[in-house]
Amino acid sequence: MYLALGRWLFFDDWNDFLECVRYWLMPDLISMFHGVFMNDFWGTTKLVIFAMLCVGIVIGKYHLIYGDSDKLKVSSSVPCRTAESNLTVACRLSFNRRST
Repeated sequence: MYLALGRWLFFDDWNDFLECVRYWLMPDLISMFHGVFMNDFWGTTKLVIFAMLCVGIVIGKYHLIYGDSDKLKVSSSVPCRTAESNLTVACRLSFNRRST
């Protein structure tokens, strides 16, 4: 799945992927002196977006398989102070994990 994502959306072939990795490892100052800063910027951007999508897919798969929205209960109250009543409501944020 990750190879298909990289091949069809971001990189033309393995050489393009390896060139993006090379640009990612090369400092920007050196790429500016070599005159390839825009290629470096675009290659680094493609690689970072590809990595973020891969991590997002892994997290999405985890939540799809193991995720249960009832396990995490969030309760909060918002602090409220009005000039007229001078009333303060305490703010409480607690995460209570239910045992399954």
